[in-house]
Amino acid sequence: FGAVNAGADMIGVVYFAPSPRHVGPGVARDVAEAVSGSATVVLLTVDANARTLDHLVQRIGPDALQLHGSEPPARATALGSRYDLPVANAIGIAGSDDLASAVDVSSGVDTDRKKDLAKVNAFIEAVTDGARP
Repeated sequence: FGAVNAGADMIGVVYFAPSPRHVGPGVARDVAEAVSGSATVVLLTVDANARTLDHLVQRIGPDALQLHGSEPPARATALGSRYDLPVANAIGIAGSDDLASAVDVSSGVDTDRKKDLAKVNAFIEAVTDGARP
């Protein structure tokens, strides 16, 4: 995987059909297996119900979950306990003051809706000051 070779320590797999980055459970599992031991696999979902999450976690075997819907913090906590995984719950950005800590890496390293290895390398160089893992 180019992103891992470039130094990325986390790989996100998106399970949300409206997203251009959406992948099915089989592809997500292939990604998880390909980067196993080299990067943390994060499963990103949007308002997925319990049955769907059970299926995805069992099939993909992610290392962490990232919730991007309207899930309240209590649900994130409950899911972390249920699956024994770290869970990140995305928050909305209300204004420019909130942008200082927000970075959209995903679309920022795309060219024609595909990951651009040169952009991935440049991003990782920039955020690590050249100190690659």
